[in-house]
Amino acid sequence: MNQRDLPSELEHWKHRSLSAEKTLEDMKKNIQSIKMAVDTLAQMLNK
Repeated sequence: MNQRDLPSELEHWKHRSLSAEKTLEDMKKNIQSIKMAVDTLAQMLNK
C-alpha cells in the first residue's frame, strides 16, 4: 500500500465504524422495543 491510499483507507474505515455504530443504535432500539413488548405481555398474563 502506498502513501496516497492511506486517506481513502482511513475514510473507508471511518465510514465502516460509523455504520457499525448506527447498527448498534438500531439494535439497542429493537431490544428496547422487545423488552417493552415482553413487559406488556407479562402484565397481561399476570392479570
